[in-house]
Parts: sequence; C-alpha cells; structure tokens
Amino acid sequence: MEAREAAFKAIYHIIEEGKPSHIVLKGILSELTGERRDTAFVTRLVEGTVEMLIYLDHCIDFVSKVPVKKQKPVIRTALRLGVYQIMFMDSVPDSAAVNETVKLVRKKGFSGLSGFCNGVLRNISRQKEDISKEVSKSPEVRYSCPSWLYEMLINDYGSETAEDILRGTLRDPDVSVRVNLSRITRDKLLERLQSRGINAFPGHLHDYSVLISDAGDISQYPEFKEGLFQVQDESSMFVAELADIGPDDLVVDVCAAPGGKSIHACDIIKAANGKGRVIARDISEQKTALIQENIARSGFDCIETRVWDACVPDPELFEKADVVICDAPCSGLGIIARKPDVKYNMDPEKMKELQELQRKIIKASVTLLKPGGTFIYSTCTINKGENEENVCWAEKETGLKPVLSKKLLPGIDGCDGFFISRFVKE
Repeated sequence: MEAREAAFKAIYHIIEEGKPSHIVLKGILSELTGERRDTAFVTRLVEGTVEMLIYLDHCIDFVSKVPVKKQKPVIRTALRLGVYQIMFMDSVPDSAAVNETVKLVRKKGFSGLSGFCNGVLRNISRQKEDISKEVSKSPEVRYSCPSWLYEMLINDYGSETAEDILRGTLRDPDVSVRVNLSRITRDKLLERLQSRGINAFPGHLHDYSVLISDAGDISQYPEFKEGLFQVQDESSMFVAELADIGPDDLVVDVCAAPGGKSIHACDIIKAANGKGRVIARDISEQKTALIQENIARSGFDCIETRVWDACVPDPELFEKADVVICDAPCSGLGIIARKPDVKYNMDPEKMKELQELQRKIIKASVTLLKPGGTFIYSTCTINKGENEENVCWAEKETGLKPVLSKKLLPGIDGCDGFFISRFVKE
C-alpha cells in the first residue's frame, strides 16, 4: 500500500469500527512497503488525525454543506486525513494534500463525490487561518476533547488545570523505559544506546528510568532483546517502588499483563539478592502469554504466571501474600497522549461500570494479603471516581488502611496520568 492509503485504512478501522489505535497502527505498518520515512509519515497521519478528530470535523463543517455526521464513512475519513495535512503538516503542500485525497476518494470507488471533496479541501486551504481562529475559540475543539470529558476535568480540577491536562494530552511523548538494575546500570545502558546514535537520556522521575526520542522499533534493539530494560512509563514505575518490596516477599500482581510491574518487582528482589517470588496473574491465556514473553526476554526466574479472574478470591493464596499489586482495568484517561482514541470510546456510563469492576477486584484481592501486608491500588486514569472514591470505599468496606496516595497528571508532571494508593491490611 501507498502511505496515504495505509493511513486511510488505519483511520477507518479506528474511528468507524472502534478498533484500538495501537493495535491497528502496528498491523498497518507491518503491511506497508516502503522506506522508514513512509512509516514515520503514516504514523504521524494516523495518530494526528485521530488525536485531532473533533477539531478536524469542525473545520469540515465550517465549509461543507453536508455535515460530517451525514457524510459517507469513506468520504469523511478521506476528508479528515486531508484536512489534517492542511491544518497541521507544514511539510506537506496544501495542493498535495488536496490532490492526493481526491485520488484516494476515486480509488475507493467514489469518483462521483471527488468534486465535493476537492471543493471542501480547497475552501479549507484558502480559509485555514480564519477557520483555525474560529474553531479554536472553544477549548473542547482546540484540544479535540469530548464535552463530557471537558466538563469532568473542569469539575475535578478547575479550568486552569483542566486546560493544562488537555494540553498534555496532545504532547508527543518520548518512549520511557525502566532499566533492570539487577542486569545493568542506567549509565551503562545509556552508554550503549548513545554509542549507536540513539537519542537516549536520563528520565525525570526515577534514577532507573531512561527516555528515548525518535525511538523507532524498540523491539529490535539488542538491549531490549537481552532483557536489559522494560518499556514502561515513568508514572507506572511508582507502583513497585512504593510497594516497598522486601527481598524475601511473596508478591501477587492480580492484573499483570503485559508484565511490566511484575518484572519490576522481580528486579527489586533480584537486586537485593533475595529469595522472594512474584505471581503474575491475568484473566486469559492470551494476556498471560504477553507476560511470559516479557519474562523470557528479561530472564528472571523468580516470577511465574497464572490465569485467574481477579474478581474471584483464590483459596490457595488466602492471606499468603506480603504485597498485592492491583493495577485495575480503568478508563485510561491518563494515557490519551499515547492512545488518543481512548477519549472517543469512553463515557461516564462506562466509567461507572469500570468503578464497579474495580471494587470487585479490590474486594477479592484483599483476601490474598497477609495481615500487615501492603496493598497497592493503581490506575492509568485521572478520573476521581475510579481513584479517590475507590480509596474511600476500600477503607470503609475492606479493612484496608490508606497510607499514601500519589497522582500524576499529563501536562503537569511530564508523564502519563496515573494514580497510586498504598494501603496496609489491618
């Protein structure tokens, strides 16, 4: 496939069919035939178009007699792709964005609507400064944020912080990796990466984290294949760090896939020459297979995987764990910068359902913990209902005593949005 056709296909799957953006993009890039610059171009087109979807639709509606919602899916997908190039990609001449989009529409069998698309795109090109000023008046449109989410952020954080958060969702984040300190020091890993011209530098929040700009395919790095590091955002590294894991502890990670936090826990044990072990569990063989893949790569032998529904208590492990890590399924509103489709696929009703699921998981997981043990609850969302409200509920309903809570916000803390609460079982 050519680059724009590949981008079109990906955007259609993500927006019109609701498929996860990171999975779709990975699959599309594997089908692409071309140079590395084509891969970068397609990635920018797909991620940018999805990220700015609401903004793009307002631009189209500004000049089109047919609203986006009433257009054929193929047409609105093509227009969104073309408008993104016009409004956000200075490296692409407007004429190329228009002409290539019209060609794409014809190729998809809609020659009869090619004139309509040509007119819409040329009008946007001619008026783009005026259109940008008009549609950007609303923060919701400027940051391509659904109204319900904007209202939630205003209610939870106030207008100034809400805008900082939204600005943070549009960042282009570096890839964050956690150094397996039982295998290599951060300085030595940085030296190896930088010696090959990789733009790697120390992380901001931990002395064992590394950030990589323009990382490319990290899975092909020799250091990755050797298990010297794990791809993990700096925010989520706080989970194992705050758990205060002892060298001989039994750690149970109840929602572990793809295994980053479990491997971090194992690395802490190994670095202390301990005899502790980690049990990493998740709901399906498909999920535990992801964990096993990372375990095999990292080479740790103090970790095992099990398929288990975290909502169901496990009599075999009743009150045996020194530490329980509960990184619960959540709305994912803290990782919009990495997965922009999250904001279009979530809503308040779904968040309420997730909160109920989270409480079931907490209730079942507490039974695994020894009296006096440490319970870590975490999410990659910034919704107070899934975070602070669940902390209050857990204290009231499960006998857990909250010791500390930490919240990280996109646009403010320089990382993904994340929430961690540490409890002690009384």
